[in-house]
Amino acid sequence: MLYFIGIDQGGSKTYSVAADESGHILGIGKSRGACHSVTGMDNAMNAVEEAVTSALGQAGLQLGNITAVGAGMTGVDWDYEGPLLKDALRKHLGIEKIAVVNDAISAMRSETVKTNSAVICAGSGLNVAVRKGRDVFTYGYYIANENQGGTSLGKKTVQAVLDSHMGLKSETSLTESVLKYFGLSDVNSLLY
Repeated sequence: MLYFIGIDQGGSKTYSVAADESGHILGIGKSRGACHSVTGMDNAMNAVEEAVTSALGQAGLQLGNITAVGAGMTGVDWDYEGPLLKDALRKHLGIEKIAVVNDAISAMRSETVKTNSAVICAGSGLNVAVRKGRDVFTYGYYIANENQGGTSLGKKTVQAVLDSHMGLKSETSLTESVLKYFGLSDVNSLLY
């Protein structure tokens, strides 16, 4: 039987799962959030180790049982960062077969196999992954700091509805969804 580790590291949490070759989840571990470029590589790797150790403990496995690791990690924004994190994971986990992608890419791939797709990840930060044919892009590093995070995205969404209602911007398809989400019948109630 082959065993694998999956890692999802973002600014607010680090998760790890231990699974077998059939995809059965055998253990789940959680640790604090981290990002190598913000909180330091050691902090990011220590959070990974804590989550992996917990997942392995639940699964009754050890690192020596693991065939490969797949990691979706925040901060894999530039070409050099994937190999940098891959090397750090190899050093800290002692496993040779490791794949690392931006966490927005792993979110997109977990939701669809379509060749043209996109995902918005809004947690403590904000990132977008887009796939067009064989090309995959991330855009988190282009998003200004004041626009980062789910709260900021939510505020901008509500503001777009208000601006549309007041005629400052064109009509938006967000209005119906926002009103439904808040259980409101009209935009004036939203403003109130």
